[in-house]
Amino acid sequence: MTYQGGAAWRTRLAADIGARKGVGSLLAAYDDDQLQALMTALGGHCVETLLQAYEDASDDVPTLIIAYTVKGFGLPCRGTRTTMRA
Repeated sequence: MTYQGGAAWRTRLAADIGARKGVGSLLAAYDDDQLQALMTALGGHCVETLLQAYEDASDDVPTLIIAYTVKGFGLPCRGTRTTMRA
């Protein structure tokens, strides 16, 4: 949906959680461009923050680092499905 834009986000969110109280008015508060920006501002793109997290996890305790991100962030093809072939 990342590459499909705000209208696709709106349709999906309305179908998935639209019946919940306040969701309809929340979605209506954003135009398609604003909703696209909101839904793709996920974090996980800051290399400095990731490096700091890796450094902070340098002990013997197992650590999970989740970087919620969009494939190809910052590129025109961000969020598209691609297949890599050898």
